[in-house]
Order: sequence, then structure tokens, then C-alpha cells
Amino acid sequence: MKLQLNQKELSILTHLIATSENDDAFNKTKKIKVFLGADDGSDDHWIDTKSSDFYDLLNKMQNSLDEEFKNKKVSV
Repeated sequence: MKLQLNQKELSILTHLIATSENDDAFNKTKKIKVFLGADDGSDDHWIDTKSSDFYDLLNKMQNSLDEEFKNKKVSV
């Protein structure tokens, strides 16, 4: 799956994830509910997760955001 995010969208998501980390959500969350759209929830799923999954994602997003800002500075 590929998702194109602009700099602002990536910044918002990175901020939200970092805020969750400050609230200790990384250690408290053991399962994530994936909402897929059916009003009755019949197509929703649960995914097991651990704190390292959150840290890996935050690091990946932060590295991408760092690259975006570096590239923007170079191209200006």
C-alpha cells in the first residue's frame, strides 16, 4: 500500500503520534481496532500491537518528515 502525504499532513500525523507517546499510549495499547466503513462494524478488524510497533512508525514518519524539510530547503 502506498499513501501520498504532503508535508503538512505528515507533520500532523507525526505530532499526533508523538502526543500519544507522551501520554504513554504506546505502552498501554495492545490491540488496534481498524474501522473499515460498515455502519454496523461488521467489516472491522483488530490488530495486535506492541510498543515497538509505535516507536518504529514514529521513527519512520519523523525520518520522512526530516527528509521533506531538508529537500524543501535545498530546492528553495
